[in-house]
Amino acid sequence: MEMVQVSGTATSMNLESSELFARTIPTNAQDARAVMTYYASLGVDRVASIYINEPYGIQFNKAIQEEAHNLGIALVFFPVERESIDESM
Repeated sequence: MEMVQVSGTATSMNLESSELFARTIPTNAQDARAVMTYYASLGVDRVASIYINEPYGIQFNKAIQEEAHNLGIALVFFPVERESIDESM
């Protein structure tokens, strides 16, 4: 039995391929577009991104890379392994 799922919290772009899935909030790609467009409106031409090297972080960083490229913003990015993060911070 197939059932439609509607989420108010799932932002992953990996869910786009399902015809039975819908969301009520923007995807990570739309968030990346918004933040990079905002930076461009401020005249920012260089951005650094630090992200956790896990599926969510990798996916969001790829979206930021695409938007930065489209807007002519130079981007450097640094993946961080979760194990290297000091949880007491």
